[in-house]
Amino acid sequence: MKSVRFLVVLLSALIVLFGIGCLKEVNVQRTLDQIATATNTSTGSSQPSASQPTGTTTASGGAGGMLAKVAPIVNSRGMVFSKSPFTSSGAGDTATSFQVGDYIYSFITLRDTFANLTKGRVSKNASKITNIEIKTWVDDQYKKSFYLMPTKPAFNDAQVALDIVPELDKMTAFKNPNYILEAYGKPAGPITFAEVLGELSPGKHRVKIEVYWYEVWAEGEFDITGSDYGFYAQQAEALADAATVANAMEPPKMRNKSLENQMKKIAQSRGYNVMKVVIIDPDWWVERHKISGRILWRHIATQVAYKKGGECFFRKIRYRQMYSGGGYGGLQFMSEFDETKLPCDKI
Repeated sequence: MKSVRFLVVLLSALIVLFGIGCLKEVNVQRTLDQIATATNTSTGSSQPSASQPTGTTTASGGAGGMLAKVAPIVNSRGMVFSKSPFTSSGAGDTATSFQVGDYIYSFITLRDTFANLTKGRVSKNASKITNIEIKTWVDDQYKKSFYLMPTKPAFNDAQVALDIVPELDKMTAFKNPNYILEAYGKPAGPITFAEVLGELSPGKHRVKIEVYWYEVWAEGEFDITGSDYGFYAQQAEALADAATVANAMEPPKMRNKSLENQMKKIAQSRGYNVMKVVIIDPDWWVERHKISGRILWRHIATQVAYKKGGECFFRKIRYRQMYSGGGYGGLQFMSEFDETKLPCDKI
């Protein structure tokens, strides 16, 4: 009889202990839920819920510009934007949203210098780094690209300010000889960006810009909203005119009438309607054999202006003289570079 009572008491105690444990678990979970709710309310945290997807907003726009569910801007990896020009250090107010009519500037910070990022893939004698592509997407669709080409003085840079659509009197593009902005041999950069924006339909759009050289070096995103993007189409035309003026010919660094006449005749023999020849090297450059050191030839650079189709252009042409028998031979064409349009009154 005693043993039966003992078992009843033991069983009752176990039931009581089990009930207390369950109650504690419920209270703990309730407390955790209360903490989470209080945190979200006080901090504005966007914690996901079962009925509301995280990171989505609603925006209206015309055809091609509808962003019904827009992910928050997260791609600012080394590239930021502003409504005003950046300082040389990149300091300034940044923005990720713009309205039609805003001027837009960017600042790029790479993880290393141009020289180190391209090490082993660019000749040690290279005067510029080519094929650094600046790509533009709108609403996840690729639009246009151009090439950013640092010249040798900028090889050790890891930061660069890049105009997106600048105010003309604050534009730095085309004025810095350390950076060439081109697409198919013509000035690009802010002209390209303005053309892309000028073709947008009314509404809100997401623009992504990427710096690419065999891999993505940097990228950034911004939103832009408006009812008429024609403002940027007009800016594209104005920027193209400004680039033309900025690309005016260099002043001569050597004057030699006889040599200039020889250069003119050689250019004419290649089909150029030559208007002017300017020697832009102060002296000849001598090339030697890498092992023996003997002289191979000497060369010199010029800018040759010419007319074509009623318009005026210039391009860099390099000439050389081969070395033989203790002296230099006759003048020869060596190489030519990209064509640049310029106002005829600038020649």
